Amino acid sequence: MRRTVTRVEHPHLSFQAGVDPGRAWQLQVYVNDQRILDELIDGIAASNWRDIDLDLSAFKSQNVTLRLYQLVLIPHHEAGNAYWRDLVVSK
Repeated sequence: MRRTVTRVEHPHLSFQAGVDPGRAWQLQVYVNDQRILDELIDGIAASNWRDIDLDLSAFKSQNVTLRLYQLVLIPHHEAGNAYWRDLVVSK
C-alpha cells in the first residue's frame, strides 16, 4: 500500500496487522526510501492481531510517501494472508 502525506506537524502512523492462525508474513514499512519497520507477523499468539504504532517525528513538516509491504514467503513459516485494519496517519 502506498500513500502520500503532505507536511504533517506531529506525524504518527498506527494500525493493526493480522494473520491467520499458524501462518506468518513479514511486514515492512517505509517512509520515502527509509525502512522504519521490518517485523514478522505470526499467528502463534492468542490474538492474531498486532498493534503497530510508529512515531514519524523525524519526518516532521515534510511531504512523505508511506509504503507498507507484505512479504509472504518467509523461510521456515507457512505463508498466510496479510490483514490490515484501522490505519490512521495523525497530523
